[in-house]
Amino acid sequence: MKKNILVLCTGNSCRSQMAHGFLNELASNYATIYSAGIETHGLNPGAVSIMKEAGIDKASALIAVLGEDTDNLFVVLSARQLNPKLTIISRAINEQVERKLKRAGADYIVRPERIGGFYMATLVSKPDAVEFFNILSNMGSVTIDFEEVSTDELKPEYQGMTIQEMNIRGLTGANVIGIHDDSGRYIINPGPQTLVRQGGKLVILGD
Repeated sequence: MKKNILVLCTGNSCRSQMAHGFLNELASNYATIYSAGIETHGLNPGAVSIMKEAGIDKASALIAVLGEDTDNLFVVLSARQLNPKLTIISRAINEQVERKLKRAGADYIVRPERIGGFYMATLVSKPDAVEFFNILSNMGSVTIDFEEVSTDELKPEYQGMTIQEMNIRGLTGANVIGIHDDSGRYIINPGPQTLVRQGGKLVILGD
């Protein structure tokens, strides 16, 4: 099962981009590589030039978390024009900007203030549920891992099986808690007779 590697620096413009490229070249069979920055500045032309000379592709993901929505909008628009296949995640402060970021090319938009407000409100009414989700997100004292597995990567003998027939829980102790099927539909807590089809993804929870 592939691991995820995130290369993090300040600007995600030079060092992390180059490390991402080299790791993608050297370790792509063993891990999925991402790079990001806490103050994303966009690609540095010098880094692009060096990586082109080395024959290495640019980053597969970019996270825009600048303090102003207008700055994030510019980064998203520029990055999308530079690399149409890039996965772009952008922070948004104002709800009105979300649609603009989508049109500019952001794949995912996160509003930290909205998430924080929901978190604090839930702490009042459901503190144990919050602690459980902290554990799931590796913020608690117990380590639990989420894995996302493409059904296309399953061994041939597991193709076309039901969850029960695959016996993932019996073999590994992990649970299939969700399926994202080839139509884009999410199946939460799929039953044992759910057929696992190609073109989808399994969401697996284990320790």
